[in-house]
Amino acid sequence: MSLDTVSKIINIEALFEKPKTTAKAGLFIEPLAPLSLVTSMPGAYYKSQREPSEFMIYGMLENLLGWHFTDSERNPIIKDLKKHFKKAYK
Repeated sequence: MSLDTVSKIINIEALFEKPKTTAKAGLFIEPLAPLSLVTSMPGAYYKSQREPSEFMIYGMLENLLGWHFTDSERNPIIKDLKKHFKKAYK
């Protein structure tokens, strides 16, 4: 799915605007059950991480915003955001 198709379905234009640093916010996550931060499924055991990966953070933020992207949708968005901010704001 292309970035144009995603942006027509879900309004992501706010991601391409210059961030306004006029407000501060905090996000506190309190797990209701033990967490397992497993990034892959190796053989006979699960290797858990001490902290979430980038993609786990993206998924959490997308869920908070009510967005649900697949990897094939998310990757072009991230690529275009990096290109946009590098060009526009260095």
